[in-house]
Amino acid sequence: MQRGPPGSDQLQQFEQLCKEISRSMTLNEEVASKLSALFPSRFEMARQATEKGGVRKYVFRPSNRVVWTVLGRRSEYEILPTVSFCSCDDFFFNVLQGKVFLCYHLLAQRLAVALDGVEELEKPDDAYEPLMAQWRRPPPGRLRPSYLEVVEDVREVAFEALNETQGLSSRELHMRLVTSGFEIPSSRNLAMALSSDPKGRFRHTGKLWFALQPSSDKKQT
Repeated sequence: MQRGPPGSDQLQQFEQLCKEISRSMTLNEEVASKLSALFPSRFEMARQATEKGGVRKYVFRPSNRVVWTVLGRRSEYEILPTVSFCSCDDFFFNVLQGKVFLCYHLLAQRLAVALDGVEELEKPDDAYEPLMAQWRRPPPGRLRPSYLEVVEDVREVAFEALNETQGLSSRELHMRLVTSGFEIPSSRNLAMALSSDPKGRFRHTGKLWFALQPSSDKKQT
């Protein structure tokens, strides 16, 4: 039986439950119990953040740039839903270390989307840089993982590496990228970046990663 990238089983269960929530537009106790089992302690904090309107989608005009944040207990945290990243301490100390799959801010964002409970805020473009500087300022003594700043560069190099081989395991690909100079915390984080590639350039068979022809190129052939 083939298995997906690291953490994919848990993510698939979570996404299925979010679909159930979206269909009914409510979070019933049966679904809540399943989510609590998947994410002990963090689910309740995520539900509270969602119920309090803490999930925010900033849209900057006229550029239409979008930034997601979640209001936590100590700060407003920037999140990148497509790569499952959050700027909070829980993400840095626990998610990146493989102790848990998602922090509660990421859970809250997905719950809010399913429940149509996102607070959308419009801001002028000249507010973008000051707000980003505020959200991305790390606490003293903590460095933000650099691979999140260059995730597309990581994908480009991974795509080239896979094109040169007959497939690589997550660990092999991770080691190749690390030796190329990228600071990627783990093969699991790399798998998240490749799985969420908007160009659909990667396929995981359960053991190996392979490069696919980008969807934009397929249309031209």
